[in-house]
Amino acid sequence: MLKFTITRYLQWSILGICWILVFFFGFSGFSRHAGWHDIPNSLLDNAYLTIQLIPLNSGAVSPPIPWELEIARFGIPILTALTAVKAFLDIFREQVNMIRLRWLRNHVIICGLSRKGYLLAVQFRQNEEEVVIIEQDEENPWLDACREQDIFVLLGNASDPALLKQAGITHARGLFAVCDQDGTNAEIAVRVQELVKNREDTLTSLVHIGEPKLCALLEEHESHVDNPAFHLKLFNIYEHGAYLLLNEYPVWDDKIIAAYPAPHILLIGLGRMGENLVLHAIRQWQNHSSRRDRRLYISVIDREARGKVESLQTRYPHLNQVCELRPLQMELYSPEFEQVDYCYNEKREVYLDRIYICVDSDALALHAGLMLKHQLQKEIPVIMRMAEEGGLARLIKNGKDSNGLFAFPLLNRTCTPALLNDTPIKSDTL
Repeated sequence: MLKFTITRYLQWSILGICWILVFFFGFSGFSRHAGWHDIPNSLLDNAYLTIQLIPLNSGAVSPPIPWELEIARFGIPILTALTAVKAFLDIFREQVNMIRLRWLRNHVIICGLSRKGYLLAVQFRQNEEEVVIIEQDEENPWLDACREQDIFVLLGNASDPALLKQAGITHARGLFAVCDQDGTNAEIAVRVQELVKNREDTLTSLVHIGEPKLCALLEEHESHVDNPAFHLKLFNIYEHGAYLLLNEYPVWDDKIIAAYPAPHILLIGLGRMGENLVLHAIRQWQNHSSRRDRRLYISVIDREARGKVESLQTRYPHLNQVCELRPLQMELYSPEFEQVDYCYNEKREVYLDRIYICVDSDALALHAGLMLKHQLQKEIPVIMRMAEEGGLARLIKNGKDSNGLFAFPLLNRTCTPALLNDTPIKSDTL
C-alpha cells in the first residue's frame, strides 16, 4: 500500500485527462480512417463514432486502421470500466469500508478526531498501519482528509460499546482516547476494559487525561481490576511535551552552573504547558543540585501570574525549598512587557539564562519571542512552544542559523505512534 494515498480529487483529475486523450485519439483515428477509405464522414459523424466506442458499437472497421484509432478502440472501453468502478467505490465507499472493517486485525482505534487524533492517524498511516477513527461530530473538518487517506471513519459516541465492537476493539492492537473532554476519555477507558476481558492477548489503551484528580482515580480503578487483556496508559500532551522540551532545550549547561549560583529562567505563560514545564525544571534541578542554598530562579509572566503562582505553591508545598518563583503580572501587548525591565538586575545587566514561551497562541508566542530578542540584544536562547510544525513555526529556523529563536512543535513531538510502546511521563510529588 502506498504511504501517501492519492486523493479522490487527483484520481478523478487523472481519469478526466485520460478521457480527453482517448477521445482525441478516437476522433482523429476515425477522421484518418474515413480519408483512407473515401468515406464522407462529417465532424459530427466522427465524434458520434468515437462516443459509440463506449458500448463497443463502432470499433469494428475495415483495415488498414490508424494507430490513433487502435488506441481508442481498446482505451475507451477500458477507461469506461475503470470510471464505473471508481464511481461505484466512491458512491458506496462507506458500505465497502464496513465490509473491510470486519476483517481488520492488529489495527489502531483513535477515539476523537481533534488535531491530536488527526496527527496520530496520519502518522500511523504513514507507517502503513490500518486506522479506525470514531468521531461524534459529523461536521468535523478533518473527516474528509481522513477518508482520502484510506482511514476508516465511524460516526457516533466513542464510549458506545456497540460502536467500539464495530471498530474491531476485540482485534485491535491499540486504542487512543483523545477526545476534548477528560470525562469522555475516562468513560471510553472503562467501556474498553469491559469489552476486552475475554481477549487472549493484551490491548494497550492510551487515554489523554489533563485533570490530575481524575488521573489518580483512573489509576486507582485499574489497580483494583484484574484484567491482563487490558493495559491502560494515561498521558497528557502538556506534561509529556514539557519533559521533551526540557530534554531538547535544557534549563542549564555546565557554563551556566560554573558562572552563577543557580540558573535564572523567564517563563511566559503559566497555563497547562507552562505549569508542567516549571514542575519538570524544578525536579531536574532538585536531582542535579545537592546544595539547599542554590534554588532555581524562575520569573513568570502571565496576566494572572500572582494567582497562578500561589495556586502552584499551595498544591506543591515543598516547591519553595527548591525554587524561587517571581510572579510578574502583565499583558504581553502592554508597554510594561515591551520595556523588558524585568530582565535586568540592579546593575542593569541582563541576568537571564533561558526564555521559555508557553502561551496558547502561536502568533502571540512569535511576537513575544521576536520582541525580546530585539530588545535584549543578547544571545539568550528563546524557546517558543508552537502547536505544530506547520504555520508560523516554519518561520523559525531551528539550528545554528536560528539567531537564538527555537520553535518546539508540541503536537508533532507528543502525538506519535511511539506512545504505544513508550512509558508516559508521570508527575511525581515534589
